[in-house]
Amino acid sequence: MRTISIDSAMSAKIKTGKRSFYQKEVPATFPSLTPGEWFILKSEIDSWLAYGNPFAKDTPSLWVLGRESVEPVAFIRKKIQHALKLRAGCYKNEGQRIVYGQSDKLPGLIIDTYKDHSFIQINTAGMDRYRNDIKNLVDEIYPKKKNYFLDRKKYREAESLPEFAQEWKEDELVTIVDSGITYQLPIGKMQKVGFYFDHRDNRKKFESYLVNEEVVKTRALDLFSYLGSWGLQAARAGSIRVDFVDQANFEDYIIENSKIISPKLDARFHHKDVFKFLDESINEGLLWNVIICDPPAFCKSVKQKQQAISGYKKLYSRIFRLMSEASTLVAASCTKYISLDELTSIVESEARQAGKSLVLRDIGMQSKDHPITSLKDNANYIKYALYSVE
Repeated sequence: MRTISIDSAMSAKIKTGKRSFYQKEVPATFPSLTPGEWFILKSEIDSWLAYGNPFAKDTPSLWVLGRESVEPVAFIRKKIQHALKLRAGCYKNEGQRIVYGQSDKLPGLIIDTYKDHSFIQINTAGMDRYRNDIKNLVDEIYPKKKNYFLDRKKYREAESLPEFAQEWKEDELVTIVDSGITYQLPIGKMQKVGFYFDHRDNRKKFESYLVNEEVVKTRALDLFSYLGSWGLQAARAGSIRVDFVDQANFEDYIIENSKIISPKLDARFHHKDVFKFLDESINEGLLWNVIICDPPAFCKSVKQKQQAISGYKKLYSRIFRLMSEASTLVAASCTKYISLDELTSIVESEARQAGKSLVLRDIGMQSKDHPITSLKDNANYIKYALYSVE
């Protein structure tokens, strides 16, 4: 690795905790890099390990990793081992995220593990340069599992990363264990890295609330359901009818999983656009006493924030027209650029306009296998608010 000298201004930013630099933030005097090159940044008194990619588009072109002066593979091994140690007491015998990118000092590397599989996703050139070494490390950790790369083209394009041949078959089934519920899904149907472990702790709290509080919970509605995790946990808590709504067709998987929860559960899947479903339900005069709303991210950049706010307002203005008296609402979000305060403000405003009164019963953030360093951390993106509605 070569050593690159930096000025006092860049050094000061790193010392205050800045770990990523976009191309426009890199000094003009900075030398040219090869994609994914690792190097040592050196100031007058300090040095840091880093890597960069001059072809990164709308993503950082330089990542500062730490003060270690070790070879890349040794660094990656050390950080993966540390990530495993951090999660040693979390979610035993269940799937989880074992590496969470920059939160584990490995920007662009995501590793999720399931019962018989592990999936590796790489989205930065610095990690991609050592993809075979990373795969070998995961094979060492999980020798009895099928360990695959799950490259996502749209993420890799942001760093101009190459495409590789797919290792797995579209119809190969993955067994997912979460909160005592077992799901199965073909790899080809998996979204992102497969399963949304990030809301796991919130789903547990929601289920506990339904079990322990004296609330009406006979009819539940799971919006943007994916595999139906929220709705199935409502069913396990006592809901006897659950409606699942998603634009992607997961009907067979949800109905099969619902039979495991309870053979008597009235589970209904609606393969529809959620907004269309809500409008149709309003016209039919339908009501639910438990509604869970956990949509995908409504914006991908801060420039689209107003668009996201408008989307949430549109969503909750409809939801409150479908809530019966003495009902329960889960308002969840994975939109990084919308804060919990902003989300709850939107929900509470739409409730007032609908003539509903709310009591905020619980709030939450992402699960323990998605660690963050502070509330201001860019990796802090999950929001959860549970309300009783009158």
